[in-house]
Amino acid sequence: KYDAWLMLDEAHSVGVLGKTGRGIEEHFGMQGVVDIKMGTLSKTIPSVGGYVAGKKELIDYLRHASRGYIFSAALPPAQAAAAMEAFRVILDEPWRVEKLRANTEQFISGLQARGFNTLYTETAIVPILCGSDELAYQMTRECQIRDVFALPVVSPAVPHGLARLRATVTAAHEPDEIEHAMDVMAEAAERLNLFAQLEEILAADARL
Repeated sequence: KYDAWLMLDEAHSVGVLGKTGRGIEEHFGMQGVVDIKMGTLSKTIPSVGGYVAGKKELIDYLRHASRGYIFSAALPPAQAAAAMEAFRVILDEPWRVEKLRANTEQFISGLQARGFNTLYTETAIVPILCGSDELAYQMTRECQIRDVFALPVVSPAVPHGLARLRATVTAAHEPDEIEHAMDVMAEAAERLNLFAQLEEILAADARL
């Protein structure tokens, strides 16, 4: 209707979503309708940098008009090779995508069963809502003391009152490790009275 272009950000989805790990486009059956596809080489792909994919005319334009591209250096060959090999692993070893999907489902459903709010995520990078920045920092400390690695995401990166932990599941995790991590988080939440405080914070925001 408006002759608009569709752009997808695949930062959290490549190697995670879709039957073969090709991301949002495959997950929702959108082949052939995406005009611009962009992503990072620093999450599932363990390198640096990022990419934009599209028609030749678009890429030619970006090469000559994109300030961020023009004034940046090329990827080091070793990093480019590492990224390429990671893409090959995703395609050649589909069991990794299947294992990651199972681990992600276990983690998200297990957290929700323990009372946590994981927002709307379906990917392996899981937000765990804490409410205040201080609660996010306290949860981080409680987890790291017991060797569970999760990072706080606080304002202004997210709106005030919506601070969260960010935890990442991998295909290398075993089910008992995931259960342990969830138990540690649940015990920390209980010690900090997280759920009651979060409910108060969200209720206060709703009244504003």
